[in-house]
Amino acid sequence: RVLFFGTYVPLQGADWIVRAASKLRNREVNAYFVMIGEGQDRADTEALANTLSSKDYISFQSATTQEVLVAEMQRASVVLGIFGTSDKANRVIPHKVFEAVACGRPVLTADTEAIREAFNGDEVAVCPPGDPDALADVLADLLADPDRLKGLASRARAAYEQRYSTDSQVERLGRILRSAIAEDGTKTANVRG
Repeated sequence: RVLFFGTYVPLQGADWIVRAASKLRNREVNAYFVMIGEGQDRADTEALANTLSSKDYISFQSATTQEVLVAEMQRASVVLGIFGTSDKANRVIPHKVFEAVACGRPVLTADTEAIREAFNGDEVAVCPPGDPDALADVLADLLADPDRLKGLASRARAAYEQRYSTDSQVERLGRILRSAIAEDGTKTANVRG
């Protein structure tokens, strides 16, 4: 199971996912894609899926609750991020990547400046944006290697705990505030002195 969820805006690159799914089927890779959500490009993405005769291995589902998304993530072998080619796609990390790693799931997303800043290649799998062949290649490799998927999931969850969990963010904010207070106290003392 390969899971995509989102709002079908262009930066998510849902059309690239459908094209990659078709390429995997042509290679006889056993993958079933679940596409959850509503949005701007959903109708075009579904039309593309129909053109590529992918009804047997891609399902489109409506947006759903957070609880259902968590259950879908737990069932997925891989959770997909974004694959768009815009400048914005290069600068953002979608919330769904953080949700997936928080759930301890392996993630595959576009190799962007933002994702490289937040995660390393041992934590999140990447491929070039806007390239369905590369996306299909990486997916095929991942799906054929359960140990790699398990390792990615484990390291992604550890990265989340260390850098992005609520506790780690509270600790980070505390350090920033203590530093700002200490700096402000020094400035105030220098002005008064």
